[in-house]
Amino acid sequence: MKFSQYNIEHLKNGKPIWVNLRTSKWVRISSQDVLDRINYLKETNDFSKDNPIDKAFYDRGFIVDDDFNEYEDMKQWWVNRIEENRHRLHIMVYTTDQCNFRCIYCPEEHVSRNLSNEHWNGLFNFIKNGVEKNELDEISICFFGGEPLLETNKILKFLYKLDKLKKDYPNVQYFHTMTTNGYLLTPELYQELNMLGLKRYQITVDGFKETHDAARPRVDGQGTWDVVVNNLKGISILKENLANVVIRINSNEKIEPTLEEFYKWANETFTNEYFTFDIQGVSNFSGNLDENLLSKDDAATQIKNNEIKKQYKDRRSSNDFNVLTKGCMACRTANRNCYALLTNGTITICEAVYMGKDTHVGKLKEDGSIEFKFDINEIYINTEYEECEDCIQYPLCGGRACPYRRLISTDVERLDCNKKDENKFLEKARVFIETSGVFD
Repeated sequence: MKFSQYNIEHLKNGKPIWVNLRTSKWVRISSQDVLDRINYLKETNDFSKDNPIDKAFYDRGFIVDDDFNEYEDMKQWWVNRIEENRHRLHIMVYTTDQCNFRCIYCPEEHVSRNLSNEHWNGLFNFIKNGVEKNELDEISICFFGGEPLLETNKILKFLYKLDKLKKDYPNVQYFHTMTTNGYLLTPELYQELNMLGLKRYQITVDGFKETHDAARPRVDGQGTWDVVVNNLKGISILKENLANVVIRINSNEKIEPTLEEFYKWANETFTNEYFTFDIQGVSNFSGNLDENLLSKDDAATQIKNNEIKKQYKDRRSSNDFNVLTKGCMACRTANRNCYALLTNGTITICEAVYMGKDTHVGKLKEDGSIEFKFDINEIYINTEYEECEDCIQYPLCGGRACPYRRLISTDVERLDCNKKDENKFLEKARVFIETSGVFD
């Protein structure tokens, strides 16, 4: 017998906490007898299933048999996960590259380019073909931009067509989402979209009026906080036909001083259970943002944000990093049938259109077919790096942190392999254990 290669240890309030990433089990060691036994095993490797302490750790995956290959076990888990998603379609639809905001940290170039009627038809036919052939049984569309609601009429027209298809094939499940700045999302439009399958919205509010308006002005430089917050207040008093609303706060040094006060205000203002909250640091997706706009993303910032979230643990967004959730560090575009549709009809494997680089794998045609550049099935095999076999992060990442860099870039550019940042990961994991509230 041996200790698992996927154990994380952390000392919290003077008590060791162990987490196993493969089994998603955790234990707090509060007995000196247990601690003495574990220290003995570390020194001697003298394991015994007859010992009740050893047996308890064995049953939870902290101790495994000598001949048990944990990496191969997790590798099969990942294969099964990808295969299970074969009949699920997730597609991010960039409805327009234009936006009515000019957020100071936005990485996108705002040009007047919208998804054409031809490509809206192609998207519908792509879904229709898959449903009719029993190739798809779950459909998830995320409407994105630019600002997607600049194309409200086209979105509604598309969803009404899709609604008719849903009635013809009632066994297919639909779950649509939208990332919007909220300026055009009136309560009336919110409810109409909900009736057509919208189940979740992400809307950014960067703190109170002063910080939000400075970070997220309109094209003409005017503030946006009043309109966005009034829309949210109108939505929050609705009693029926509801969808989840995630209020996103993009945190950096300018917002952090008032972050806790704003988080408290938001929880008291939007009391409905379908409102949740998500704090994330501003990231340099474009590669050329002013460093003063970015989150420092150090342990102190993470601890502060987690402490704020901890107070409202039942209202946190499910997007949070969690060491007990296998696969949480993998990009969902590593799954089959997971694409982004750009405004020019290009199909990519990268929802973020990775730092402006060419990530396209094909072109959508009006008949619903996709003209792929290569056999698309090739991107779902041989997915791991050599480093994955002895990497502690593998249960969470699976070598799938960034399909673009893994599958298309050169070896020099494929720096997403998380093993190079193993110490950073362990620090992040221990901060989560310390501050998340899950292990209290």
